[in-house]
Amino acid sequence: MQALITITTNGQGSEVVSARDLYEYFALAERFSKWIDRMFEYGFNEGIDYTPYQKVHPLNNQFITDYYLTLDTAKEIAMLQRSDKGKEIRQYFIQYEKRSKELIQQLTRPQSDVEILSNAVLVANRLLAEKEEQIKALVPKAEYVDKVLASDTAITTTVIANELGMTAQMLNTKLCHAGVQYKSGKNYILYAKYQHRGFAMTKTHQYTDKEGKSHTKHYLVWTEIGRKYIHYLYSQDLSWSKPNKQTA
Repeated sequence: MQALITITTNGQGSEVVSARDLYEYFALAERFSKWIDRMFEYGFNEGIDYTPYQKVHPLNNQFITDYYLTLDTAKEIAMLQRSDKGKEIRQYFIQYEKRSKELIQQLTRPQSDVEILSNAVLVANRLLAEKEEQIKALVPKAEYVDKVLASDTAITTTVIANELGMTAQMLNTKLCHAGVQYKSGKNYILYAKYQHRGFAMTKTHQYTDKEGKSHTKHYLVWTEIGRKYIHYLYSQDLSWSKPNKQTA
């Protein structure tokens, strides 16, 4: 069966699809945000039928909101389109679930050693095909991250703060309140969950004081990905547009 859309698993092991992938498959003229809000008005519940998450758009590298949809939700949304593409993708989901159930039945019924091995190969091939599709989708993002991390380009907090119309001190305070970084001594450090996302790096500055003694200073600088994430936080929190005078 030819894959019409990528089906993945979430953290709970349930099979899900991307709402944006579904939207792109339908080739709709309506904006995604307006379309998905209208779909959710049909009685779907967050945390049960769909789960929001953030990802980087592969074309403009901006952070955007997407949603993991359960297969049941995806089928209902497909039916709501009242179009040939809606019927086609809904039928695809039905056939996919049918094949999954058949595989489970084959694996749970009494089998000979040959049958067990054969079914294991079928399952492994299917999982491998799904993983290859996921890897293809992630390659553009991975290449972008590699280029950014390999680049010498580093953006200071002051530069980003100027872009947002505030001082570096104000921006540092807001990033601390947002749980992105914390202050240790004179330095700012990213919290663990942000340290491996390519947002920032530590630069070392060597200087000589008035007495001729050499010193080393470490400070945090941002990559382009980190800069875009800070802009995303700013766009999502309107209070950022009114910087306060708290000290970092």
